[in-house]
Amino acid sequence: MATNYNVSQTQDSDDVQEMYCEECEKHEDRYAPANGFCVDCVEYLCADCFKYHRRHFKSYEVEDKNNMPQDFYFEKCSAHPKELIKFYCSECEKSACQECKDIDHQNCHNVNHLPTLVKDIKPSTGTELKDLKDKLSNDIKYTKRSWMTSVQ
Repeated sequence: MATNYNVSQTQDSDDVQEMYCEECEKHEDRYAPANGFCVDCVEYLCADCFKYHRRHFKSYEVEDKNNMPQDFYFEKCSAHPKELIKFYCSECEKSACQECKDIDHQNCHNVNHLPTLVKDIKPSTGTELKDLKDKLSNDIKYTKRSWMTSVQ
């Protein structure tokens, strides 16, 4: 998983940001650079977690550091602060973290991993990526406002 960069740090750059192990951050509150990615779990894994995953989840598809997708959006979910927003539901037109995806979009048929969804968009072809980033920012602001209103 990546650190919580603000939009200005990622928006105007084609540089690849370093990804971080989501398992280590969630369960051990520690930073570890990602060394791979599990396609089935949709999680970035450090070298130790990657090795464990390969050994214990042999049927899962994993990608090494050179082939794993690169996230471009590093916002945390307001409802689940340890979860990175990394999905987009085309049916609801909303972004989601893993937990929100599992709960709120279980009946949706078109929920995609954001880096996979946008990997074929070329920066020189137009404003598709910027438009998607703007839409996600607006969705997150709306979700935060809705969540704060429901908590009060």
